[in-house]
Amino acid sequence: PYFDYSIAPVPQKDIEALTAEQMRALATIDLSDATGLCRARDCAMMSFYLCGANLLDIYNLTTQEKNEVGFLRHKVEQRNKREQHIRIEPELQVLMDKYQGKAHLLHFAESTPNYDTFQNRMNKLLLGVSARLGFKVTMSMIRRTWSTIAGSLDISERVIDKSMGHTDQTVNRRHYDKYDWSRTARANR
Repeated sequence: PYFDYSIAPVPQKDIEALTAEQMRALATIDLSDATGLCRARDCAMMSFYLCGANLLDIYNLTTQEKNEVGFLRHKVEQRNKREQHIRIEPELQVLMDKYQGKAHLLHFAESTPNYDTFQNRMNKLLLGVSARLGFKVTMSMIRRTWSTIAGSLDISERVIDKSMGHTDQTVNRRHYDKYDWSRTARANR
């Protein structure tokens, strides 16, 4: 029966990501008249500054050592117990100071009843930011934008993967190759 049955291949789609110019427009748009939109834009920018960190990871940030943020990416925490270490650049520091929390690095988990509510609010507010900018902005696009721009700058695949918290795919990378996080800091700058 399998000779008479076929499954059509799924066509490849281009990944939706913002351009460098669109990221500049997002970073510089004046949203001073709309606090919520400003907060959503700032969360998107924090994601970008943290090498495409997911919104959940930003929501849960608890530690900062010296001049870096350390966190375990939620999506892979059951398979990988190695934290990411992202240097805090001046642009990120401004936002961290603005949204500083008490028990968490940022106050989002302390000022919102739960992550689902926070995520829904950010997604709705990003629609408003998108309307003002004239192009679509989502958290997943921000994550992909960081890796797309890094790739266009010839940053190595290894650095992009580690910076974004992807799990290591080889035995050597999982067990023997100690990653130098200064490579991420150079790429991110």
